[in-house]
Amino acid sequence: DQYFKQKDCLLMTLTNHDRQVLNDIIREELITQGMLTGKPLNTIILEPQHLTEVERSRVNNFKEGQLLRFSSANKSLGIDKGAYCPIVEIKPQQNICIIENSRGEKVAYRPKDYKEGCHSGIEVYANQNREICQGDLIRFTRSNKTLGFKGGSSFSVTAINGETVSVKMDDGTFKTMDLRQRDHQHWDHAYAVTVHFAQGKTSTNVVAL
Repeated sequence: DQYFKQKDCLLMTLTNHDRQVLNDIIREELITQGMLTGKPLNTIILEPQHLTEVERSRVNNFKEGQLLRFSSANKSLGIDKGAYCPIVEIKPQQNICIIENSRGEKVAYRPKDYKEGCHSGIEVYANQNREICQGDLIRFTRSNKTLGFKGGSSFSVTAINGETVSVKMDDGTFKTMDLRQRDHQHWDHAYAVTVHFAQGKTSTNVVAL
């Protein structure tokens, strides 16, 4: 109840699972109160897997169906810079996974061996289903220079047209997201956050669960 009575309320929880449960509960109440309107859009978001550099060097930490985002191009494998490549098969004994490259071809990828201070060059994401409505509060989970979004920034959804979503930024300007594009799928509901994400955030009212 305090979440709905107080303005500028930061709701924190320890785990990502609890955060998702709280977001769902809050959204149900907002729908009941008529604060989320229009026909809901069921879509896909990319959920970061938060693997360490060591974990990203071993394919046994990956799962089939997850996506690898490549920070640089790999011409020999036909992978473009910024490509999102689905994992089709995992071969842990050889430390190799079969992925679909930028042309839809299946290729064998072996992660870089771990070296202290060196980046693996990949990010690991999982597809998750999310519902979004006009009036929803969402946050971007990864910075997007093209859209002008910073990771962790929150926005309110002002309109939904097909797979296109308009959002209002803190400075009052509006941006458009095409949720069919992979790099526009780095978002989630922003009603509750984990304690880790809340570090450095300021709020008039803080509720910890």
